[in-house]
Amino acid sequence: MIAPEPAAMPEHADWDTQINQAALELMVGSGDEHERARAVHELLLAIRDDQTRPVWMRDALAEAVSTLDGALNGNGATDAALQRVAVLLEHISDGTAPADTTSSAQSTSSAQSPSAQSSPSAQSPSASAGLPHDVARELFHEFMQESLDGLTEAENALLELETNASATEPINVAFRAFHTIKGSAAFLGLDALSVLAHDVESLLAFIRDGVANFGEQHADLLLGSADVIRELLELERTHSDDAWAGRVPAGYAPLRQAIAEVLDQLTRGEAAPGSVAMSESATAPATANGTQPAIESATANGSQPATVAASASSGDGWARVRTQRLDQLVDLAGELAIAHSMVAQDEVVTQDRHGPIARKVLHMAKIVRELQDLSIGLRMVPLRPLFQRLHRLVRDLAHQSGKQIQLVMEGEDTEIDRTMVELLTNPLVHMIRNAVDHGLEAPEERTAHGKSGSGTLRLNAHHEGGAVVIVLQDDGRGLDRGRILQKALDRGVVTTGQQLSDADIDALIFAPGLSTAQSVTELSGRGVGMDVVYQNIEAMRGRIEIASTPGEGTRFTLRLPLTLAVTDGMLVRVAGERYIVPTFNILTSFRPEPSALVTEARSGEFVMLHGSPVAIVRLHHVFGIENAVTDPAAAILVVITDGHERFALLVDEMLGQHQFVAKPLAEAITVAGVAGSAVLGDGRVGLILDPGSLLSAARTLPPWTACVRRGCS
Repeated sequence: MIAPEPAAMPEHADWDTQINQAALELMVGSGDEHERARAVHELLLAIRDDQTRPVWMRDALAEAVSTLDGALNGNGATDAALQRVAVLLEHISDGTAPADTTSSAQSTSSAQSPSAQSSPSAQSPSASAGLPHDVARELFHEFMQESLDGLTEAENALLELETNASATEPINVAFRAFHTIKGSAAFLGLDALSVLAHDVESLLAFIRDGVANFGEQHADLLLGSADVIRELLELERTHSDDAWAGRVPAGYAPLRQAIAEVLDQLTRGEAAPGSVAMSESATAPATANGTQPAIESATANGSQPATVAASASSGDGWARVRTQRLDQLVDLAGELAIAHSMVAQDEVVTQDRHGPIARKVLHMAKIVRELQDLSIGLRMVPLRPLFQRLHRLVRDLAHQSGKQIQLVMEGEDTEIDRTMVELLTNPLVHMIRNAVDHGLEAPEERTAHGKSGSGTLRLNAHHEGGAVVIVLQDDGRGLDRGRILQKALDRGVVTTGQQLSDADIDALIFAPGLSTAQSVTELSGRGVGMDVVYQNIEAMRGRIEIASTPGEGTRFTLRLPLTLAVTDGMLVRVAGERYIVPTFNILTSFRPEPSALVTEARSGEFVMLHGSPVAIVRLHHVFGIENAVTDPAAAILVVITDGHERFALLVDEMLGQHQFVAKPLAEAITVAGVAGSAVLGDGRVGLILDPGSLLSAARTLPPWTACVRRGCS
């Protein structure tokens, strides 16, 4: 006779505590797999005799204990045993009975050899188990960031293997990355992700054990798997509700099918490297969709992770801090600097410059400055991850275009503000796509011109004068200035007879809609890429320079500020108004001699500087300021550049160089010639000038026209 279930099940804190501790041990426990298995085994043994739980729950617990017994006694693979136990604990925590409680022998034996793992089902899991409970939901964010970091390491290792297939450490790095993702995903109930990672791990096991030689086919499958795993992570991050359970990206099933075919043939010993024909959708590089290149998916479709590794290193490791908190720290440090500046300019302090209060304020200034530098430093990250993702992009573009390309990277450890890295991604992607499509020639064309069949792209980053300089250089055909000029004439960008220097013609590639491509391809040809580059660099208050030699190649030089949070600027006065000119854009300043001033009836005012004419822009005309100094010989000319042109800004006085906390203007406010604002020491607001739009405003506003006609006397 079967004993009836208890009418009511009392709460057992010990049971719940042990289950939760066992689950956490599986997820984040220290030590190797064997030590974790032993720790979980001891936790579960303590509650094995609890008879107050439902039969199915006790059976699930018994299976978990039995599975661990087998693994600890050498009768199965420990990693597979831990995965099975994780699934059982999920069901126990959720209070939902598993569909079956089959022996763990099947699950543990599958990991004993590559051949035993070799034939995964190509079908997608019927449904994702989703995140099992609130604790797992909280753990998911950390899991996602760690998985993205692991995928980046795996990609770099696979790219290294393509150039040195005999290396052993890269294959171990990739194997560890996918193995970790598999185990954590299984614990969190992300079935589709765990199964794909298991397939990849099986393929890597064949390569690691020498059953298969690493080749291009394997690289395509493994790199494609990394892309799909990123998409799965993004789907789970943005659609964690039940309605999205079981949803997978479009390329998921074809990719698993392609891996299954390779594993099946390797198991039978029939397949040579590269002999399996795979569907285009399963192996096409991430750039083949014509919209977003591989670099986009490498950053989780443009979304920033919930946490980043902050550079506040403790004595024994790293701390992960939410980016929102870092941003708040930088903002508060900036507000503190503004408050200190107000105190320092108070009459009580300024009237007694050598008194005790002034000395304390001066000491406080040093501390505030160090705090501000430290807070900004926490947001500084090396360019290495971005450069490494660009390496993957170049690899995919080379395969897609049929060209042989070698990427040489230098200065990957150069640091820049995290927000700048996000803004810098798109410009570099467009520039590399443009270099591959327009700059570097096909192997046969290069050989015909006496060059090596393999083209070279050089990507270099370094600090220079308080700025970050990034150089992208190719050894291709160079810019075809004749074709660029003709396209510009056809589109009305320039007029017939207009005198343009080589630098002026080179700058035309940034004109919207202008492209010299013979036809539109998936890489470029629509005339929007370089326009986007210029707009993004300008938004970062940077500038871009071009140098090109026909037949030898083209070099793009990006000069960017270290951060957008703080602006080093020169405070200038025009009548009763004060403006901030970014020192990054300032070339020189001087008071001109009357003999150096030239007025040309059709072109406007100029000042001769080192034998060359420089256009004068009167700031009081642009902003309609009265009572300003109008005689350049009695004022100051600040020569600035927007990256393409230089011009002399007429101001009444230069008040000194300072650091300012930059703030954007309100969304509804747009002022030509203004990039943002900053609170000055006296509490008033000063506008930060934007050289590029300032020059455009000066050329179009009526005061400029009047200046041209009258000579601005």
